[in-house]
Amino acid sequence: MDSGEAKKADRVSGEDYASAERFLNGDQLVFNAEVNPRWLADGSRFWYRNRTRVGMEFILVDPEAGVRLPAFDHVRLAGSLSLASGGHYIHNQLPFDEFHFTDDDRALTFEIDEQGWTCDLETYACTRINKKEFAQGAVSPDGSLIVSVKDGNVHVRDRSGSILALTTDGQPGCEYATAIPSPLVPAGIAPASENPPVVMWS
Repeated sequence: MDSGEAKKADRVSGEDYASAERFLNGDQLVFNAEVNPRWLADGSRFWYRNRTRVGMEFILVDPEAGVRLPAFDHVRLAGSLSLASGGHYIHNQLPFDEFHFTDDDRALTFEIDEQGWTCDLETYACTRINKKEFAQGAVSPDGSLIVSVKDGNVHVRDRSGSILALTTDGQPGCEYATAIPSPLVPAGIAPASENPPVVMWS
């Protein structure tokens, strides 16, 4: 083989790239294979997002009882959310990856494009949640509490609107549950943003 033939053999064709790319996207061909549990507040059940051949679904599991069921009625939620938002959603392509059960599993909350939503699981009526409140608060796993920082102190509010101050000695520059700001913000390199309180739920 002369040098010209060697160079030609070393070349990679478009078909070669396309063939290799099919192997890179192999995860799109595997279904019902991954369980990433999100445990509920009672600690005995969890839900996970499942990839099927026809799209995504949310599954609720009770390990002790050996029960595995849809976490909610996907078709009804897609229809109600489409009606409330003016968008168009289908049951196996819902526009959120995470959600929280609230009101003893009688409702759920989720976020779409930084807009909070709540959906009653009896009527399936979906309503918007105050966007600013949803973005700036840290919501508990069961959706019953929301934590915010005011004047440097941590406050927790329940669904009735009752507020309890968890700290009282916060000061400017020493605020509780507040992320350290990026030095890029005052330099004008990165935009300022309001992040939810840094808390961990037990």
